[in-house]
Amino acid sequence: MIKNKPNDADAYFQRGNAHAALENYQEAIEDFTEVIKINPDETVLYFNRGDARLAIQDYQGAVADYTQIINIEATCIEAYFKRGGIRNQQGDKRGAITDYSQIIKINPDYADAYVK
Repeated sequence: MIKNKPNDADAYFQRGNAHAALENYQEAIEDFTEVIKINPDETVLYFNRGDARLAIQDYQGAVADYTQIINIEATCIEAYFKRGGIRNQQGDKRGAITDYSQIIKINPDYADAYVK
């Protein structure tokens, strides 16, 4: 299908999801990257690519994707949470605290932001 319709975002998206489900993360990243070129403002694409990058321990790439989500949707708690987790794991305690503090600012009832 992609050969016949190289700009079919849904085909890349579905194939990327299939690759991720099969733990073919590099292929998933490539497909999500193609979809992002077509639809650069869709946060789910950055989530999926960020999660695939996280799975292969590309922490810098995952942080970049979660940051892009925040740039698109500044109140996206899950992006702050994922980015904060990576920052915490990588020893960037100040960065993690900044992300968790932003979550609390957006939603003071988000208990996991207090635990980390």
